[in-house]
Amino acid sequence: MNDSDNYGSSKIILAKWKDRFFAWIVDFVIISIISTSIFFLSFLYL
Repeated sequence: MNDSDNYGSSKIILAKWKDRFFAWIVDFVIISIISTSIFFLSFLYL
């Protein structure tokens, strides 16, 4: 194995801000739906 091959394979590529913002919005929506459903289910059975 060459050291140059090993160096090229360990390169980290960061996501663009648009992709990160979209992923943050999706995470926020999923967590909001889950927490809201748990909240309403807890009041449904009280």
